[in-house]
Amino acid sequence: MIRKIFTLLSILFTALSLNAQTETNDTIMTASTAGELRVRTDNSGIALTVRNIDGKGENFYYTTTSSNPVVNSETNVTEFKHIKDIKIVEIAGRKIMIEFENESSDANTLYFDIPDHENREVKSYTGQKYREFGINLSNQGKSQWNLISTGLGLGWLTPTDSAPDMNTSMGRSMEWSWLMVLGVSWDCGPHSISAGIGLDWRNYTMKNSRYFYKEDDGSIGFRSFEEGVTKGKSRILVFGLQVPMLYNFKFGKGRKFGLTAGPVLNFNTGGNIKTQYEYGGSKYKITTGKIHQTPVTVDLLAACTWEGIGVYARYAPMKVLRSRSGLSFNSFSTGIILLF
Repeated sequence: MIRKIFTLLSILFTALSLNAQTETNDTIMTASTAGELRVRTDNSGIALTVRNIDGKGENFYYTTTSSNPVVNSETNVTEFKHIKDIKIVEIAGRKIMIEFENESSDANTLYFDIPDHENREVKSYTGQKYREFGINLSNQGKSQWNLISTGLGLGWLTPTDSAPDMNTSMGRSMEWSWLMVLGVSWDCGPHSISAGIGLDWRNYTMKNSRYFYKEDDGSIGFRSFEEGVTKGKSRILVFGLQVPMLYNFKFGKGRKFGLTAGPVLNFNTGGNIKTQYEYGGSKYKITTGKIHQTPVTVDLLAACTWEGIGVYARYAPMKVLRSRSGLSFNSFSTGIILLF
């Protein structure tokens, strides 16, 4: 009887031990194939990089770092190419186990002790590249939420459907834009949807001997520079906040190509006219505010990129200035954009 009780307790203890071990082991990544495995270790932490997961061009990044890093500690880097059946497991928060087969189908198992496992920070991210400007908010399978900053753009502007004819210079009319100073993106495979808040400045510059002038009644018209004026130029500036809502699709080998499109809501918080010229050996600059810019407009944006660098086109179907200004025009711009 005593032997039976002892045997039963042994079985129960073993089951509980196995269950506890299973609960404390966390599988953080698996893949059938990978182009490269890179392991970087030092006395402060471990950094793992798995590239080209399952041949889809996505990479896996994982770091565990001590909250009290060791300065000038020795660093070791190990790399393996063209591997398969990779599995990365965190054991009880104390070790990292990596199982995989190399090019010769030889099985490998690596163990790494996690430094300062009781006081550490852990980060992981799956995507094409490590985002210096992105913070992973959640990661559930292929679906990810990220905090991002993206869309630095420099472009050239031209008014469309202007009445009267503005005759501005597209080569001198510039647009500076930070599409999303801060935004959130939802990524799922090659597709992503993002929204955020950014900044935009637009300069419409006159290219001939005329300049913009605000009349006493608040309307905006054109006047000619006086005889003897040199280096005369005049521009209308409109600036404000923008809220883009964009869809992005990545394709091609390694998903290096991207197409982005969507509306951009603009809150045009300010605008002015600035005219500069030289006369009689002196320089003059005149700035006039309250130009009656349309307070809220919607633009249409499209971009084509390669590894985040590309060109964009942006059309404003709504009037840039309100009707009381007497100067009616839409806007089109195109230029270079960085979508991180």
